[in-house]
Amino acid sequence: MKGDPLWVSCVIGGINKKTHEVFLGSTDLHGLKVEGNYIVTGLGMAYCQVLLENRWRADMSYEEAVALIEDCMRVLFFRDKKAHDQIMISTVTHEHGVRLGEPYRIEASSDLQAFYDRNNEFYRPMRIRY
Repeated sequence: MKGDPLWVSCVIGGINKKTHEVFLGSTDLHGLKVEGNYIVTGLGMAYCQVLLENRWRADMSYEEAVALIEDCMRVLFFRDKKAHDQIMISTVTHEHGVRLGEPYRIEASSDLQAFYDRNNEFYRPMRIRY
């Protein structure tokens, strides 16, 4: 590597062998280690952090958590031209250990009628006036 940093953020999930607690953590190219209830990397830090902060709860059901993740991935799909609408959700629990989900497509289409019907003049009254 010639001393160059490895430009990658790693997300690590598992069960701590000492405390037997499920954990979720991340590390970045500087060696910063963070543990939390949810971890966001890459473009998700810019686009999904607020969604997660506003909607995440400690007592969420599995279905609510999947819906929140799908909303985040839908936002990322609309914001990144190289994104794909196929996702895979994995879980870590004491009962089942690590389970890797099957890939599936989220409902996300950038072919909206508003792209054809509206131009910038539609949004002019909504702009902030200084």
